[in-house]
Amino acid sequence: MSLKEIGNKLREERQRQGLSLEAMQQRSKIAPNILESIEEGRLETLPHPVYVKGFLKTYAKVLGLNPEDPELGLESAMEGVEPPRSKVRRHKPLTEVTPYPMQREQRRSNKAIILLVLLLLAAGGGYFIWRSLESAVPPEADNATSASNATEAAPAAGAALPAPKTAQQAPQLPAGINATSGTTTDEAAIDESVETIVNATQPGEEVASEVADIARNIESSQEDEADNATAAAEDESAETAASQEANATAGSADAKKNAMYQQALRSEPVVVHAPADGGGQSVQIMAMEPCWIGFTIDQDAPKDFYLYAGQRASLRFDKTLLLRLGNAGGVRFLYNDEPFPTSYRSGEVKELRFPPTPE
Repeated sequence: MSLKEIGNKLREERQRQGLSLEAMQQRSKIAPNILESIEEGRLETLPHPVYVKGFLKTYAKVLGLNPEDPELGLESAMEGVEPPRSKVRRHKPLTEVTPYPMQREQRRSNKAIILLVLLLLAAGGGYFIWRSLESAVPPEADNATSASNATEAAPAAGAALPAPKTAQQAPQLPAGINATSGTTTDEAAIDESVETIVNATQPGEEVASEVADIARNIESSQEDEADNATAAAEDESAETAASQEANATAGSADAKKNAMYQQALRSEPVVVHAPADGGGQSVQIMAMEPCWIGFTIDQDAPKDFYLYAGQRASLRFDKTLLLRLGNAGGVRFLYNDEPFPTSYRSGEVKELRFPPTPE
């Protein structure tokens, strides 16, 4: 059977099943142009016969046909078909290629490299010599500079040295006062002596400088204390603002949880489980946050479910109920229609047993 006959059979079966070429391509993963060539029997546009035979089997399997069915004739479809010859590109013989002067170009490149290396060496040597001459100083110039500095620093010969300052000069007594006994007969001389002593005992320049330094130190310490007080006040204000923001965030989260709890109380249970006899005890689970819940009732097989925020589950049992909570802080409970308080935090994984075990 020829490829064209097999292609007609496959196309008729595809059309009978109501499949388009695009749907066939998605199911068989064969390119549309290959499918068209198979159905029309165009060998010149198909690849090697080995690949074509594989495409035919895949096509038949997608249509629900048996590729081994002799009536379909897939086994004998490509017998005697020669594969297409590959086009070989012919090159010119080597005798027609013009030889390239390799050695001459290599010599030129070697000369250029040697010249470049010599230029770099010359430039480096010149730079080194220039730096050496610049940093070197003649000994005569150094000695002359030292002598000049010494001459400027030393005082002129015969110049009088300044008298050392004393913290307080002793006052000179005016004429008419006895230096030993301090007595005189001239009242004007006594007044002048007292004024001279008072003026002489006033603080000098050095004492005034020390007083000014002490005043500056006191002023600086006062400024530092003011800066520290300002920084402490700013830190306290920042801490207060952060605390208020944290409290506001916590309050907002608690308000959202309470709203979800009220919504869950008013909603119908999305999960209801009870034994055949109805069960004598009940646990209502209200989700304020998403939570995975696993449960075991009266030694039955474990089961689980998932609650989203605002949803409620109702579980009834006779003897015991074991809960496994993936987000224990995100749910609240009613045990036998009474609030069952817990102190779990969001994200904690806990187990809870009903009736609760007394501590």
